Parts: sequence; C-alpha cells; structure tokens
Amino acid sequence: MKQNVWLFYLFFSLQSAWFIEAIWYFYWSHFLSFTNIGIIFGTFTLFSLLLEYPTGVFADRFGRKRSVILGSFLLMIGGVIIAAATNGWMLFIGVMLQSAGRAFVSGALEALVYDSLKAHKQENTFDKIMARKFQLATITFAICSAVGGYLFTLGFRLPHISMAIALLLAFIVSFFFVEERVAQSLHSSKELAVRGFTALWSPKLRPFLMIIFVPFLLILLYEWGFSRPQLAISFGFQPQEMGILFGILGLVDAAVVHWLPQFRKKFSDFSLLWIGVVMSLGYLFFFLPIGKAGVIFMIMIEVFGAFADPWISIIVNKHLDSSLRASALSAVQLLGRIPFFILNILAGYSIDHGYIKYFNVSVGAIALTILLFTFVRKKVFARA
Repeated sequence: MKQNVWLFYLFFSLQSAWFIEAIWYFYWSHFLSFTNIGIIFGTFTLFSLLLEYPTGVFADRFGRKRSVILGSFLLMIGGVIIAAATNGWMLFIGVMLQSAGRAFVSGALEALVYDSLKAHKQENTFDKIMARKFQLATITFAICSAVGGYLFTLGFRLPHISMAIALLLAFIVSFFFVEERVAQSLHSSKELAVRGFTALWSPKLRPFLMIIFVPFLLILLYEWGFSRPQLAISFGFQPQEMGILFGILGLVDAAVVHWLPQFRKKFSDFSLLWIGVVMSLGYLFFFLPIGKAGVIFMIMIEVFGAFADPWISIIVNKHLDSSLRASALSAVQLLGRIPFFILNILAGYSIDHGYIKYFNVSVGAIALTILLFTFVRKKVFARA
C-alpha cells in the first residue's frame, strides 16, 4: 500500500512538470493562428470524449495498471513529437496521442490507489493522500513553470524537451505500481459501460452532479484552455513574467490545498458549490480594466480551483463500488469535456477577433447562474 501511495505522488509530480505552462501559448502561435489552435484543441477534446469512457471501462475490465502504463507511454511519445514539431500537423498528432494517454490514465490510477487503501482498511485517508498529491504536483508545476519561462529565453523548444523527459520518467515509474485484485473481471465491457455511467445518477451522487461539473468545467477552461495564459497577457505580463507568476500561484495553491482535509471535516461536501461560485466570480470580473492588479481574479480561480480539483475526485470515489470506480471517474471527464469542446473553439475565435473578455464574462455569468439555481433548488426540496 505504501509503495503505491509514494509512487502515486512521484508519478503525478512528474506528469505535472509543466515546463511549457507559461510559453505554450507562444510556441503554438509560432505555427498556427489562435482560431486553428482552438479547432485543434476542440478536435483533441472530441477525441478525448470518444476515448475517455471506453478507457475507463478498459481499466475496470483488464486492469488499472495496464491502463496507466499504456497511457504513460502515449503521453511520452506525444510529448516527444510536440517538442520536435516543425508544423501544425506534428502538433496535432502529438496532442492527439497525449489526449489518448490522459484518457487511459484518467480515473484508473486514482481507482488503483483507492482500492489499495480499501484492501488495507485505510480508505479514510484518501482525502489526505489526494491533498498531498495535489500539493506535490502543484509545487512541481510551480517550479517547472518558472524554470520553463527562463528556458524559453534560451531556446524556444527547451521547455517542451524538458517536459518530454519528465514524461519518460513517469512512464518508467508506472511499471512499479501494485494492483489489488477486485471484482473487475466479473462484468463484461458492455455491462461496465452501462453500469459505470449510470452510477453517476445513483441517489448518493445525484445531488452533487451540478456542483461537480460546473467547477470541473471552469478548471478545464482555465488550465487546459486559453484562459490562464491569455488573461495573464491581457493584464500586461510577458512570457518570462508569466513563468514566475504561474510558479507563485502554484505555490499558493499547494499551501492552500494542505487544509482540504480539515476543511472537509468542518463543512459538508455540498460546500463545493460555493467554491464554484467564487471561481465563477473570478471569470465574471475579468473585464475590469485594472492592469496587473487583475491577478487577484486569477488567484480566485487558482486557489479555489485547487480545492475543487481533488474534492471532486474524493466525492466520486467515496460513493462508488470498486468495480465501477474507474468507469465512473472517466464518465465525469467525458461529460465535462463535452461543453469544453465547444467553448474552447469559441475562445480561440474570440481571441483572434478581440472578444475574449466578453467570452470570459459570459462563462462566469452562466456558471454562476447554474450554481445559484442548484442552491435554490436544494433549499426548496429540503423544505418540501
């Protein structure tokens, strides 16, 4: 069990060595327009949608460790191709391979670790482990983001080469996980596909659906879309400054998420709704012309997103059987990426045509409306 936990920390730290975070925006724009980047991002998101759920079923049917190894390999190969890219097509191929890789890892590794804890009657420590994993991964992200900004000034490919090396090390680590035996072989792939997806609508999880998916979508747009780099640029930050900024924000995230287990002891899981409300306000206030002071709105999304990300996984794992865990976690990813697919294309178009501020305000307003409606609905049903 301890081996899996420490490998879990190491694996996600290596996969979080995002030397490219502050500069990918500039690297990709060297080959493509932002509209085309948005189309590629939308395409690989659609590809993820097609793979996300089948790969979760694959993990439940044939083994979480096999899924993680295969996913790590695809991530590594995709990273190498992107680092060596000479045109948009190479970027497209690389990102498609990485998209497939993330789909195979998504849900499978967390399910593997949770099953390991449950086999030793230690599942009550999962929230602490998730918080620690997020801390270590975020610290790695912060350091590598700052270093990547500097490496970009030395050579525009160096951040991507460095990340490809980190992904190679993560691939090696994936072979050392130990998988517990669970009832995964008792169901056919077709049965798992149906049961894992419908598990999200179980009575225990149904009340949390909107407060899971709205923060998850906001995190996707910020971390995997255009929002973080473009908004930093709109506030007046340059590439090397962005590396330092993202590094500092990452360290703040790591410090804050340390308190997640204590926070969950004092507040119910439904408090995730208010985390989403604060993130929505961060998007909503991006239109204010306040220069670099606008970083306060990035902090709102960063810090509360740091709470939301592991909390979502904790809620889903807490209410599911072992045999369906990877499938259901993949279903969460799939359902969250459907609107992300559309919104990311619109974001790229908005950048090219000067409408990005209106885009972000609209996202914040819609997310806030959904969450407040969810809150009011819960209160009405509680009284009834």
